[in-house]
Amino acid sequence: MPQKDRTILMSFELMRPERRRKLTRTKRAITGTDRKRKIDLRDSVSMLVKLGLCIAACAIVLFVCLATAVGQREVSGDEHSADDTEDTFGRLKYVEFPGIAEVFAVSGNADTPVEYSRGEFLSGGKVACFYAQAGSFVCALNSGRVAGVGVDSVYGDYIIIECADGTRAQYSGIAEVLIELGQPIARGDRLGTSGYVLCYSLSEDGELRELYDVFRF
Repeated sequence: MPQKDRTILMSFELMRPERRRKLTRTKRAITGTDRKRKIDLRDSVSMLVKLGLCIAACAIVLFVCLATAVGQREVSGDEHSADDTEDTFGRLKYVEFPGIAEVFAVSGNADTPVEYSRGEFLSGGKVACFYAQAGSFVCALNSGRVAGVGVDSVYGDYIIIECADGTRAQYSGIAEVLIELGQPIARGDRLGTSGYVLCYSLSEDGELRELYDVFRF
């Protein structure tokens, strides 16, 4: 072998260990980097899991608080509306289906029991007479309960309402009765229809009250 070729071969052989060391160092560096990446990935996953659990716990606490608040509000509303609901269904059970609209159509503050063209007092102001168009609706001036339905020899058909304050209101001259005995009544409810004259009186402990301060004719 020529001297030149031998020199090249020897140089090549001398360089091999150095190259091996470089390759080994490179492989170790790559292995260390991979391990570090795996550790970082595990830490990231662990952090995400903890964050998710924290958010879920906060959501559960918020849901429980909202549910409790809504429940308390519903209970409070039920307590306040129980009497109104009972009164409404109490009135409804006395009415046949065709008459439901008529009984509940007028609800409000009635100043007079019927729309009238002229009014006057009788019996020293203890009876108020309203001259109305026949067939006009008669509305309750006070809330209470129907205590009587009948016929009077002087005033004709009548309805008596036992009011919440203990007084008794009588509506006489009724052409058609729309309520029944024992039915709960609210102020403004339709009791029936009138003839040409409707008479109203109010009594307490069997004594008629003067109505001058109730109506202005």
